[in-house]
Amino acid sequence: MTNLWNIVIVTSSFVSVIVGIAYSILSSSISEIEEKYVSRTIIDSFKEKKDYFVRSLKTAVFFIFIFILLRYFIEFITDSNIRDAFTLTITSFVLITAIILIVDYFDFIDDINTFKSPLELLKYFVEKEDSFNNENCFKAVEDILFFSLKRKDKELERKCLEFIYQSFLNRRIINE
Repeated sequence: MTNLWNIVIVTSSFVSVIVGIAYSILSSSISEIEEKYVSRTIIDSFKEKKDYFVRSLKTAVFFIFIFILLRYFIEFITDSNIRDAFTLTITSFVLITAIILIVDYFDFIDDINTFKSPLELLKYFVEKEDSFNNENCFKAVEDILFFSLKRKDKELERKCLEFIYQSFLNRRIINE
């Protein structure tokens, strides 16, 4: 079972690195997005993504902590089969949560890049399921439109206006 312990040590190192990197990325990204868009809707959408990642991070740290605590109690189990099964189960939880954390980390980096780029952010809100009927999506697109007007970004402005126009058409069709 020493090999399993080594796997957990390596996994916990990965998690530690992700915690260290993620914290700095999180704090700088939130402040940058708040300054850039000055939109409660966009900031709240980003914080939802952040909260999902943070939950994944906490889960991975929790299972590593549990494994470290239980590792010393496992030594008191006299039946080697039960001890091995218990160790294997906890190690599996640690590995699975670490893999999920790594995948979530890369997804979160993609989300950060999406929220930093106004065109990508617009595409994100427009492509959301039921975006034409979703008030938050409409409000976010409106905020991106105001952002594009300030920066005099004609392409972004045109795409925002197309979405708004299409939204009004859809509402008219639905209401008729």
